[in-house]
Amino acid sequence: MTLPSAPSEAQRAYFYRLALAVLAGLVVAGIVSADDLPTWANIVAAVFAIAPTALATANTSTKG
Repeated sequence: MTLPSAPSEAQRAYFYRLALAVLAGLVVAGIVSADDLPTWANIVAAVFAIAPTALATANTSTKG
């Protein structure tokens, strides 16, 4: 089974900028309150952090 490689630093930066722009649009549209924006930004960061962890787990031997 071949796993995809982790996104590059440039790709991660692009995803973060895109996600924050979407969040800002949601605030302007009144869907997300400005007070909740830091919480949603932390959720986005946590979701993006899952991929490297999953790749590391999948490529680590569990044999003793």
